[in-house]
Amino acid sequence: MSSFWKIFISVVVTAIVVGGGIFYIMQKQIDSTRADNQTKMDGLNKQIATLKSSTTDSTADWKTYTNATVGFSIKYPPTDTVSTASSYFEDDGVFIDSTSTGGYEQPHLISIEAEHSSLSLDAYIAKATKDASFTGATKNTFVGLSAYEGLDNGMTTLYGILVKNGANIFHISADTGNLDGLAKNKAALTTVQNQILSTFQFAK
Repeated sequence: MSSFWKIFISVVVTAIVVGGGIFYIMQKQIDSTRADNQTKMDGLNKQIATLKSSTTDSTADWKTYTNATVGFSIKYPPTDTVSTASSYFEDDGVFIDSTSTGGYEQPHLISIEAEHSSLSLDAYIAKATKDASFTGATKNTFVGLSAYEGLDNGMTTLYGILVKNGANIFHISADTGNLDGLAKNKAALTTVQNQILSTFQFAK
């Protein structure tokens, strides 16, 4: 065998050995990185699972009020009471209180009243703004529907939400201490009031 072929074969063998070594080292590094990432992922998943299991629904033991007539449900603390009474609107009002008060004219922790209306929500808001029964109207969403929040001006000024579902305009208000302006009344909502409002659902 000529010296050329000896050198050629030697170079090829060396290249194969060196290349194989480099490939082996790189593969080990890749495997190590994958294993490290998997360990980190497993640890993260365990943390998420622990967090989920330790995070409890603060309203889990609350009672649920369901109104099949106008189609909604809402949860409230077991120490609170729900009453129904004749309201300003054609359908009975639903009132949630921390004590048993009842009656339409009381300022309530949360009150819900449904009014049958052929008007669109925007048209209803325009009318309510004109007669000053609902002021400071700000477009928002509530339970995934277009809604307005503002000041429900009755005997006292309350934080209010107006939302239409089906043929009914729902007036949802909360006693916030008869303050001036939407921002102050919204900021005055208590943790319990916010939690109650967060549980409101329309019937599907």
